Parts: sequence; structure tokens; C-alpha cells
Amino acid sequence: MTEFTVEDLERHRRRKDWNTRRPKGSIPALHDEILDDPEWLRDWLTAALRPRDGWRVADFQHGEELDMPCTLVVANGQQRVRYRFRSQRDLTSSPAKMRATIATIASGQLRPPHLKPEELGDLWQAMCALQPALAAEDELEQAKDWLFRLLDATKPLEGHSLSDTAARRDALLALKRRGEFTYLDALTVRRDPEGPWPRQPVCLIDQATGEMWLRARESATFLRHILDLKIRQTTLTYRWEEIGVEYRYFESRARRPGDPHPKAHLYLVPKLAEVSE
Repeated sequence: MTEFTVEDLERHRRRKDWNTRRPKGSIPALHDEILDDPEWLRDWLTAALRPRDGWRVADFQHGEELDMPCTLVVANGQQRVRYRFRSQRDLTSSPAKMRATIATIASGQLRPPHLKPEELGDLWQAMCALQPALAAEDELEQAKDWLFRLLDATKPLEGHSLSDTAARRDALLALKRRGEFTYLDALTVRRDPEGPWPRQPVCLIDQATGEMWLRARESATFLRHILDLKIRQTTLTYRWEEIGVEYRYFESRARRPGDPHPKAHLYLVPKLAEVSE
């Protein structure tokens, strides 16, 4: 591979367009006819947000308040990818913050141009016009449903505790011995929904406190491949935080060379009575 040298950099700096201003005013005009037609609206949003080639804006779910989260969905005819934003305010406060937020969440897969403030208003109006606002209560009920459906599919692991350091190592080793519910396990279940599960997600029930713990990666695998949700691990964490689920990381370092070093990313499930309220 050819190295990029200092001379190459100087040559690029001498180009006429090196110091040109950032392009602004480069999204299409938003007319009432576009707002009234969902397909035109998706085309307009695709032109404005600029996803990768072959991808198109498919859906947008938002809340009634700017502090609520929102979700943008893009599709390519075979897959749907959901980008979850923690606060709608991040997409509306300023063009610079909007671009930075989208770049962070979408990992560069969406590339909106530099916008004028009035164009940012058009973009938000178009996104909100794609689907009526989803009430905060609906989002919470959706997250609770995911949790309850996962709990129904878990297999309990009892006789261990994470509440103190001495017992924690044994609990982490027991989790490791149990094995993890993976994509291949989920694929087997989907091929034969009525058959036995090769392995179930684990629910560790703390013998000292009665707390219930779920493995984070298993939870995401269940939602993605059993419930068929396109959801990131971080998005799942945010959604469950809203109903009281806490994310925790545990590890127990090896006492001697060659000893196991168990660790686990877990979700602490609140009391079911608190979740159902």
C-alpha cells in the first residue's frame, strides 16, 4: 500500500477547493405534497440523511416530549437496522449537534450534510410526519413485554450469590459452566419452535437477596433472534434502564496463574411488582 507523505499533504493543500466553505443548503425543499405522501416522505428523508447505497429510510418512532428517546429505521429490502437516540433534543438543538449525534449512533452509516438551522427544522418536521408520536407509556410497555417474554424463556440458576466477594467467584464460575444461549441455539429454536431448546437463557436467582440477574449478551440474542428485533446492546440497556433494569459488570481475577478468570455483563431485574406498575 502506498504511503501518504508530507508532499502529498502539501499538494492537496494547494488545491483550489481545500479552503472552500462547508456546503450548506443542500437538502431538498420540503413541500406540503411531500408531507402528505409517506413514500415521497421516505424518499425525501433518504436524500436528506444520506444512508449507504441501497439503503432507505423506512420508519421513525418518536415521543411526545423532546427529552424522550426516538428510533430511526433504515432498510435495504432484506434487512432493517434501528438507530436509537437517547433524547430527541440531540437531533433538534443545533445542526452541529445533530450531525455529531447521528455520526456517533450510526457509526458513519448516515451522512447528513451541514444544514442551516431552518433546514434542521424541516428535517425534524419530516421525521415526525412519518409516524404519529409514540407515547412514553407505550415505549415502557414495549420494554416490559420484552423483559417478561425473556424471563418466561429462562432457566433458573440457584444456590449462588453475587452479594459478597467470597460467594461472587463461585456464582460467576457457575454461570460460565452453564454455557451461553447463542445465535446457533436461537436458530435451532426458530427452525423447530415446538421442539426442545438446545440451551435456554439463564436467570441467576441470588440465594442471599432473591435478586434476579440476566446475562446481557443472552438478552440481546433472545430479542434479536427469537423476538426478531433489530436492536443494539446499548439500545437495549437504555430501554431497560427506563423500567428499572440495571446494568452491572462483575469479574473475579485469577488467584494463581492458570486459574480461571470469570467475568459477566449482567442485568439486574427489579422486583416484578415494580416493573408491572
